[in-house]
Amino acid sequence: MPSDTQLRNARARARLHAVVRASLGALGYEEVETPCLVPFPAMEPHLHAFEAPFVPEGGGPPRPLYLHASPEYAMKRLLAAGLPRIFQLARVFRNGELSRTHNPEFTLLELYRAGADYDGVMADLERVLEACARALSPGGEARATRGGRVWSAGWRTGRRTSPR
Repeated sequence: MPSDTQLRNARARARLHAVVRASLGALGYEEVETPCLVPFPAMEPHLHAFEAPFVPEGGGPPRPLYLHASPEYAMKRLLAAGLPRIFQLARVFRNGELSRTHNPEFTLLELYRAGADYDGVMADLERVLEACARALSPGGEARATRGGRVWSAGWRTGRRTSPR
């Protein structure tokens, strides 16, 4: 039986997913879904993939597949094919990452916006974060608490600009 805290967290997570989808949709982003099983692991040397051997039911040689560490490559193919604003709330898997704040399986928000610079994407993300904070704040304020620290909509003022 889930505890009250677990139920509260599950409901908050569902609200966050809904707010992320609504906020990005309002900004013109389309949600996409790419495969979790990929034929090759990610090429980042610091990320280690989980291997998931595929054994054909009707016979044939088994072949290795991998749980993706990020939907990046598949999403960039969609971007190149002409989808200008895309996002995905993807379950991703990273072998070897485990700590109090890291889990080998987690949800990652990945998004791409063709033709936008760093500042444009950051502005989009700031709107999403503000909407998420409002959805979770009891008073509907644009603030959140993590580890005893309070974050408010003033997070924008601390944003660094990209080098030109």
